[in-house]
Amino acid sequence: MKLSKNTLKIISNFAGINKGMLFRQGRQLSTIAETKTMVGYAQIEEEIPTEFAIYDISKFLSILSTFSDPELKIEEQFVVISDIDKRKNYKYRRCALNAILYPESTDVEFGEPVADFVLSATDFANITKITSISKHPEVMFSGDCGDLLIQAHDEKGGITDIYSNVMGQTNTTFKTRIKMESFNTLMAVDYNVSIYENACKFESGNLKYFIGAESER
Repeated sequence: MKLSKNTLKIISNFAGINKGMLFRQGRQLSTIAETKTMVGYAQIEEEIPTEFAIYDISKFLSILSTFSDPELKIEEQFVVISDIDKRKNYKYRRCALNAILYPESTDVEFGEPVADFVLSATDFANITKITSISKHPEVMFSGDCGDLLIQAHDEKGGITDIYSNVMGQTNTTFKTRIKMESFNTLMAVDYNVSIYENACKFESGNLKYFIGAESER
């Protein structure tokens, strides 16, 4: 089995959500944060022949990067990484499933959203840049006076600086907050965003993330 550059990019992104990963048989990757407040799913082009788990994905990818044209063979206790000429290999030990946290299901559903909009890669990059400067700990999506807004937010900060960007129009009044540390984990691409009462869904092609909303204090 070989992994494409796009698949390796997704795996690297998922490593930022959880250091370990269960590779299920088939064409889907998934991950879940240790806090269980964020899950990610991706459809990939490769067919994973058999289930295996890796305890430290970043280490695994770093070793993989030392091979010029790596090929993976899944054995009972190891994932064997070898170059196409078979002159060198690395036997990376698989871990037990109880050593990592992984999503039990292969998808999540929340019913009907209160709002939908498109978040461009440009707007995504802008809000992440703004919050890296302002140090706001949260992103808030809200419906206010007909506008659908994305804002840099600080629930605990009282009256603070506020950054707002109008994403569209809505006839619904709502406020949904997510932690900036989770938002920053998303890949910088265009997203179709769905806002629910207790979560946000970010979907882009073969990628799908769900981030749990912060509760009211």
